[in-house]
Amino acid sequence: MLEKPTRYCDALLTPARVMRPEDVMEAIGGQQRKGAGLAGWFLCGDVSAPMFAAIAKEPAARDLNVAAFSGDRAGNYVVFTQQLGMFQHRFLLPLFEPPVPEFLASLRMAPMQVAMGDAGEETAAVSAAHLPWEMIAPVEKLVQSAFDVDGEEVILGVPSIISKVCTITTFPALLGQPPVRDLSVSVMLPTRMLECVETSLRDEGTLQ
Repeated sequence: MLEKPTRYCDALLTPARVMRPEDVMEAIGGQQRKGAGLAGWFLCGDVSAPMFAAIAKEPAARDLNVAAFSGDRAGNYVVFTQQLGMFQHRFLLPLFEPPVPEFLASLRMAPMQVAMGDAGEETAAVSAAHLPWEMIAPVEKLVQSAFDVDGEEVILGVPSIISKVCTITTFPALLGQPPVRDLSVSVMLPTRMLECVETSLRDEGTLQ
């Protein structure tokens, strides 16, 4: 499992989390007033220290690009990309793993909050992102249930999709931005599917 930042292909690879608004409010506890106005779900990840420094200097909300990969029984994935100068960050989320489908559906009516951490440190920068529904609607059509994917194919396909997203040339620089020189990728692994496969193998006696 991916627990801390690591170098992989062209990128700094870190874990991603999708958090419901109520989970965020519970997490900040007594600081609820500080969280006032933070409407919508939270998409959380980390960026390289140089990119975090650039974000801290320009904390305004940035445009996000949305793309999707169709893997059939190996699973479909969505990628959210943002860029600031030569720094680019990509979120990779499995469209068959809860609560990603619920998160996507929420974007019809509400913004999302993008929380970027400093390469695994405690500091984070939060900004709102309003995505037109016409950008999300085609992706929502690719949402899958656990019955639409095959656990073993998912496991075999995960390294390939991560490698692809961690390669700079997979996606071009965003419109109006220079070529990417520093890439960070935050991945939400399909842990529920991986756990189901592990349980099945244990039940079959093929995994000790």
